[in-house]
Amino acid sequence: FFDDVLGLTVTSALLLMVFQPVLPAKRWWVLGTALLVVGFGTAAVASGSASLAVVLSAGAIGVLWAGTVGLLSRRWVSDQSGAHAAGWLTMAVGHSDRLRLAPERGSPSPSLARAVAALGAVLVLLAGTVAAIGSFVIVPSAAVQEVDDRIIDWFVSIRSDGLSALATVLDAAGNTPGIIAVQLAAVPIALALTRRRAPAVLLVTAVVGETAVYLVAGALVGRARPEVDHLSMMVPPTSSYPSGHVAATVVTYGAIALLVLAWSRSRWRYAVVPVAVLLVAGVVLARLYWGLHFATDTLASVVFAVVWLAACWRVIRPGPGPGPGSGRERAVSIRNAHTRAWREPPEIA
Repeated sequence: FFDDVLGLTVTSALLLMVFQPVLPAKRWWVLGTALLVVGFGTAAVASGSASLAVVLSAGAIGVLWAGTVGLLSRRWVSDQSGAHAAGWLTMAVGHSDRLRLAPERGSPSPSLARAVAALGAVLVLLAGTVAAIGSFVIVPSAAVQEVDDRIIDWFVSIRSDGLSALATVLDAAGNTPGIIAVQLAAVPIALALTRRRAPAVLLVTAVVGETAVYLVAGALVGRARPEVDHLSMMVPPTSSYPSGHVAATVVTYGAIALLVLAWSRSRWRYAVVPVAVLLVAGVVLARLYWGLHFATDTLASVVFAVVWLAACWRVIRPGPGPGPGSGRERAVSIRNAHTRAWREPPEIA
């Protein structure tokens, strides 16, 4: 419980620091965060799981570390901008009096009702299609089952202690705790970097929709898992077809890769594509290695997850957009903006 209290204290404090500038009723948020940490520690002591000394020392170290990070970040912001930050971990903007609001970029977003209806229709079609393919093509086919069995038998035949350790590491990128951890990090980062809700909505919607398709299709198909030794891996009570882990990996890391490509201007941004592909491939190989899914289960998951992610991107439109006006008009406005910036350099205090 020392690690638990320490982790909860640091995480809660840092999240509060990041979002404090935009939170309403800031004092109540601070009080609520403090009560959360204190309540967790009190429950640990009351249940006999940890001593009071352990809880107090972990909380004190957590507050000290989070406060140090906040002070250093605030000092760095002050040094970089020449002005004090508006809030903890908030980047102050120099020469704010010369800033102008940028025009809305991209085509107008569809209404919320139309977006929900469109994504709902795609979900229904995907769930029905995936379930139909599993029920009428994959499961009844003896030829498909024979190929699936051979692939699983080969993975079982190469098992070793080293490969089992590697498979455990690879599987962590797509299991439930791993996906939740990545989402908890990616959503606030997307909000902070893009200053738009659409990228965060894409990340959440992609995972929620993928989970819905996986649960509906799995319940309708009900395919049994491979009859092999799963070693120490916990076997979920759900269907083998399709693979929820693989689908979640595709939509999570695929969405992150698409957002990086759309928003970043770094020449290294294309590196996210092979990283996302390798993560998906690693989870697929790990699930096959443990004998938790057949090859066709993972293949179907990759396909429907890619389709669902493409639909989410099309409807939600989380990219920065092409910009207003025609190409010539936009080029002229950009050139004029650069000219003004060159002729009117900012004053140095």
